[in-house]
Amino acid sequence: MKRKILAFGLTFCFAFPLHAQSEPPKNSEALLTIETPAPRPASASERLAAALQIPTVSTQDPSAFPHEAFDRLERYLERSFPLMHQNLKKEKHGQHGLLYKWAGSEADLKPVLFMAHQDVVPVPENEMNQWIHPPFSGKIHSGYIWGRGAIDVKSMLMALCETAEALLAQGYRPKRTLYFAFGQDEETGGKDGNQRIAAHLKNQGVTFEWIHDEGMVITDGVIEGPSQPVALIGIAEKGYVSLELTAPGMGGHSSMPPQETAVTKLAAAIVKIQNNPLEPQLNGPVRALFETLADHMPFPQSFLFNNLWLFDGLVTSQLASKDSTNALVRTTTAPTMISGSVKDNVLPTEAKAVINFRVHPNNSVQEIKDHIRNVIEDDTIKIGVAANTLYSEPSSISSTTSAGYQLIEQTLRGQYPKMHVAPALFIAATDSRHYRELTNNIYRFTPYWMTAGDRERIHGINERISVKNYRSYVEFFVTLVRATGLKTND
Repeated sequence: MKRKILAFGLTFCFAFPLHAQSEPPKNSEALLTIETPAPRPASASERLAAALQIPTVSTQDPSAFPHEAFDRLERYLERSFPLMHQNLKKEKHGQHGLLYKWAGSEADLKPVLFMAHQDVVPVPENEMNQWIHPPFSGKIHSGYIWGRGAIDVKSMLMALCETAEALLAQGYRPKRTLYFAFGQDEETGGKDGNQRIAAHLKNQGVTFEWIHDEGMVITDGVIEGPSQPVALIGIAEKGYVSLELTAPGMGGHSSMPPQETAVTKLAAAIVKIQNNPLEPQLNGPVRALFETLADHMPFPQSFLFNNLWLFDGLVTSQLASKDSTNALVRTTTAPTMISGSVKDNVLPTEAKAVINFRVHPNNSVQEIKDHIRNVIEDDTIKIGVAANTLYSEPSSISSTTSAGYQLIEQTLRGQYPKMHVAPALFIAATDSRHYRELTNNIYRFTPYWMTAGDRERIHGINERISVKNYRSYVEFFVTLVRATGLKTND
């Protein structure tokens, strides 16, 4: 029974998350099209394909940042979505961050923000020849649009622009002001993009009813048990911190080593940290996920999830025992970098290691530091945040009864009547963390239809989205944005 209890493949690096891809139902084919003169491609799929051809790769090294590619994308958006650029107020923040304001007719209503990002991760040179179609070809073939950014997350940026263009062509104007924020450096932390945009909005006194950003997806066969696809809405996300451990040593010639060197001292500390992770807990978004899906699971899962008050410990231990689900219930520990001497026969005067932690909402960065200090039992080892790395505390948990969550759920149920919708924890990090002071409710959801074989495509080889999925993607946002632009009680 234990083996059957939780075969949940809920590890999403996106978590934002097909060899064979399940397609949305046929009734999701409808897509509003707007005829405009060339050079605007004729269809939404072709416009996305053209955007994927622009290599907007963000880099850690500012001197290597491809500014020309981001300038090209900005010009392409202006050309492809003329109504959006005529009717929405556009601002630039940082070097390439784009903020659009779609003024509503009733200024007393709090606005809503939709987010995406322009940048994509690099493609390693040794992976280039493993792509069926080159990563920046934007090829449409065999019912798919291929290219880096097809999943993460240029597709969402383009779908939001398609939505604004289509609604404007219908003469639609929202009652509630809507914002669109498209950062250019989400993959490297968002400091020059959405962090600057958020700071600007804060200085303007803008706060939001709710915010929508990338995140969880529509899963089909990823969660074992439910017979229907499950749409997961991220109501919280983990924090991120990389801690650097520095162990001192005597130095000198390796022919006369002391009993303990900087390297052995550091190695012992790493082993202790790895063997003593923070305690797992089944609460918050993950508990809500299982309780929501309980009635849709076969026995014995349904029995266990409907009685978590009794089986909490059993379910938690099963989740924590598997690599694929451990991240759902605890702060994860991943030693990633280590350095010591500059030469093989020289003892280092210090050795350093970097350990990456994805911080569960149960914990804080300070708790992790305190835990490590207690575990290693060595006050000579320094512990600090690694330089030039991301840093964020875990988010608060957004409400599932707010207008934002309810509208996303209603939109999904209207589009896919048999689909299950459930709250979840997003185990990666998004640019939405820069906006936490501007709203109490952030929802992380990407309407990407995913089965188990597609998880490795995110930041990986052969990234793609089906033409059918992208059509339903745009339909989702057209419906959601239209509903969002009304009063909450409309």
